[in-house]
Amino acid sequence: MTAGVRLYLFGDFRLENAEGEVLSISLRKAEALLAYLAMAPGKTASREKLATLLWGESDQHRARQSLRQALFALTREFAETEVSALRMESQMVSLDADLIWVDACEFESLAADGGAGAEELARFVVELVDSGAADFKPLYEDALPLWDKVERIATQIYGASGISADDRIRKQFEELQGPYGQFPVCMAKTQYSLSTDPNLKGAPEGHVVPIREVRVSGGAEFLVVVTGAIMTMPGLPRAPAANAIYLNDQGQVEGLF
Repeated sequence: MTAGVRLYLFGDFRLENAEGEVLSISLRKAEALLAYLAMAPGKTASREKLATLLWGESDQHRARQSLRQALFALTREFAETEVSALRMESQMVSLDADLIWVDACEFESLAADGGAGAEELARFVVELVDSGAADFKPLYEDALPLWDKVERIATQIYGASGISADDRIRKQFEELQGPYGQFPVCMAKTQYSLSTDPNLKGAPEGHVVPIREVRVSGGAEFLVVVTGAIMTMPGLPRAPAANAIYLNDQGQVEGLF
């Protein structure tokens, strides 16, 4: 039997019907509930376990009530697909493995079979490479000015209307253009949104990407453009702390702190 619903857990959560239309689930906890059940399709889970797992911070009565609301939200979405993949008994809940396809489960299946599991994918890749039909092209050419490179990333990848920076940063771009204009750009921004606002979820459009700082990675030959309020990982000091760690005459480690 062909699965009538497809669930994608890699990347953003996405539930699709057989026509590829995205189904919107109103409750975030309902998404988490579906994801949990989807990782073990066909296996049942007790309502008590689900309520404790997802609403453990609430008392038992409120947790069970929240579970009922989440199940209702899922039932409503599955009803629109005419596929009853959700199975509910008095105290048990499960998903019908024959009616829902899950990308994470598919990956696990291929990985379990080793090379043989990915044989079909490998054949497709080889055929594509041999055909010479690839249509890859970079987002920008090396010769594009640094400011325009950042703007192209912001508008074509992040859905922004443009980028902004104060006079100091704009002057820095001008100064870096001469010696480093051919470098590619690495964007440092929040991972929670396509914008620089971590609370702006989904795929927002029309926002502006503010540039706070530009750093040169001369050895790696790229520029790091720091946006919004993102914090980057600190680099190693000139003298790593490991240089001061040693074993004393008693065989004890010193220099850790």
